Amino acid sequence: MRIVQVSPYRLEEEAGSLKAAHELAKRLSQKHQVLFVCFGDKSELEKVTKDLTYLRTPSLKVSHLTTPSFPGFYAVKIRKTLSEFKPDIVHIHNTSFNCKIALKWANENNIPCVITFHFVPTKGFSHVSQPLYDTMFGKAVQEMINQTEIKSTLEKVDQVVALNTDVLTSVRELNKTVPVTLINWGIDLKKFQKAKIKKQNSNYNFIFVGSYTERKNQEFLVKALENLPPNFQLTLYGNKSTGVMYVTKLLALIKLKQIQNVKIQDSITHDQLVKKLEESDYFLSASVQEVQSLVIIEALASGTPVIGLENETVSGMVTSSNGLVLKKDITPEDFAAKLKTFVESNRESYEKMCLTARKDSAGFDINDSVSKIEKLYKTLI
Repeated sequence: MRIVQVSPYRLEEEAGSLKAAHELAKRLSQKHQVLFVCFGDKSELEKVTKDLTYLRTPSLKVSHLTTPSFPGFYAVKIRKTLSEFKPDIVHIHNTSFNCKIALKWANENNIPCVITFHFVPTKGFSHVSQPLYDTMFGKAVQEMINQTEIKSTLEKVDQVVALNTDVLTSVRELNKTVPVTLINWGIDLKKFQKAKIKKQNSNYNFIFVGSYTERKNQEFLVKALENLPPNFQLTLYGNKSTGVMYVTKLLALIKLKQIQNVKIQDSITHDQLVKKLEESDYFLSASVQEVQSLVIIEALASGTPVIGLENETVSGMVTSSNGLVLKKDITPEDFAAKLKTFVESNRESYEKMCLTARKDSAGFDINDSVSKIEKLYKTLI
């Protein structure tokens, strides 16, 4: 098959949807011809391997937002490259910018198009600004997006790949007929399963990895750690440059409250992540929305139990056997109290919990996910 994967991000960005789309493209290229369309500094067509080609188009990066720098030029370049590549199928990841262009091209050329939403479609505006999304204005903007962009996209695609039932339910709120297939996203489990299972001692090391944004809600975790003793240590990892305003806010809070047990660190590589998880006792999450968090899957696969507030990933994957799920409306003080009770009461059963966490990640193997998507493509073609 000749397959196109499209992501509205730069390859170096930390967005989970980019990593998922990029990994899918690389895996599919082991058997098929694949074109991966994304943003970059300039217009560039790069032959990475015999069967994998990157098309980068010029873009501007402003905080967490990536936009095309020459809209007219980049649209022409994408359409021209797609026509020359002659794909059998197009797979877009989300709805903006180059995804929209690829969808229009696929419709015009009668090529089947698949979409994966890496957010809950009817709550997408929360990714732009969580605080604004929670206002009446934000709700009005979201409804306008639902009735225009999301509805229009669902009418034009041939298939939706839903990462979980939350996405499926959201799609059905706006479109009752578009075909939807549930396929969870996968990771390279073997890489993380090589991490050593930890031994519990009197010091507790916690980790969170993710963009420094309001949606990831690191401020909540900082406030929670304020209520815990010095032997409870949290390290946050993320891109400081793209999240500079939020990092400044976190550092100001840490200084004001004289919090000694929280470290704000820059982003780490995927290879470094295995080591950092191996050094951590628990993965913490207070994210408001995580349709399918790859890093939580990676944490479980490494044998790192997860403690987090309710969201699509935590609620769907974390149980009393591999971690702790807490109500999303809980206060940081209560979060800290329940966390402390949980980790101290599970000292004796900690190793068993780590092994269970690893076992529970088994259904998220990248090879299974790719195989299911490959079969879906064949039926559509």
